[in-house]
Amino acid sequence: NALAQSDIVLIIMGKTWFSEENKQRLNDPNDFVRREIAKSLRAKDKLVIPVLFDSEMPPVEELPEDLKDLTRKNAFVVSRKYKNQDINDLLKKLQLGKFNPKKEISTSKKRNLLLIASLAVLLILTGIFYFSKKTKTVKNKLPNTEAEKFSKKVNKKFSPDKTAKLLKTQTFPYTSVDAAFYWPEKSKIFFFQGSSYVRYDAANNSTDKDYPADFATYWPGILNTPKIDAVLKSTKYKAIYFFVGEQYDKWLTDKNKSGSNFPKNIAQSWPGIFSADNDACFMREATHTAYFFKNDKYLEYDMASNMIKDGFPKKIDGNWGNLPWKAGIDAAFAIKNTAYFFKGTRYVKYDLLTRKLMSKPQPINKFSL
Repeated sequence: NALAQSDIVLIIMGKTWFSEENKQRLNDPNDFVRREIAKSLRAKDKLVIPVLFDSEMPPVEELPEDLKDLTRKNAFVVSRKYKNQDINDLLKKLQLGKFNPKKEISTSKKRNLLLIASLAVLLILTGIFYFSKKTKTVKNKLPNTEAEKFSKKVNKKFSPDKTAKLLKTQTFPYTSVDAAFYWPEKSKIFFFQGSSYVRYDAANNSTDKDYPADFATYWPGILNTPKIDAVLKSTKYKAIYFFVGEQYDKWLTDKNKSGSNFPKNIAQSWPGIFSADNDACFMREATHTAYFFKNDKYLEYDMASNMIKDGFPKKIDGNWGNLPWKAGIDAAFAIKNTAYFFKGTRYVKYDLLTRKLMSKPQPINKFSL
């Protein structure tokens, strides 16, 4: 009954939500939690928001068929380091209806917010708890976990009376990014995660319709891989370079197809750069300089001379001002003199001229230029 009466469903997922033990439960069609999640996903009149507590969305190919749509929902990330800020932000958005509301909620309906808090995030094998206008008590006895604290905070601060509108999902669908690049001629940013990608409109500062999309379908002929390491776009050479392991592939932007005789080894065509497993890269079109990052080092590569610049590679630490990450950057791209760096579930905006941050770390699923 609680699920049927709910407009909003939060699926709370901790680090071990997709552990080997809990995978068995998710693959059991009779499991109570799986059934409730699947039912929520099928319902067209409900907003489903995965809440990731220091975790990532499971790979779509490893989920049961009736749970695959979970990966297409825009998750809200709660990090342990920023948990108070993140939870308060989520509560405020829920309370004020600031998720680009879809339609009005009638307060006379007195609908519930159902929190599906499943598996190890509650350290119990079952556990659906909810609150309503009439019931302020959490249903089920829960251990003293982050999820329990979260539910108490929700019970205290949020009620359907205060919600003006039914919420829509957030505009940016990823909580982490493997690679990214900016296509200035199209004013588009491309983000890659696993076997999918997102096209983002830089002019309108919003995700384009019908994304995420399948990588292999829209980039035929490019390396068949479950993960792209890094991507580099060169306007001068009318090419996009995809780096995976020790290889790279090439997309011809003027012909809209992959290059011939690819993939090739990085070491053969990019003398001096990291020969395998690049973490991230981006292009500064004004100087036609490519920046490559791997572990705790980076280098500058002159595309015109096809040579690494003198004195590189160097340590990230000490050369990138107050950039908060000194190693293991996941992705990066640049628009003119502004760079965006991604690591884990956070991103920052960085001024390439002053070598200073322009923003503190923000959740990737709230990405905005």
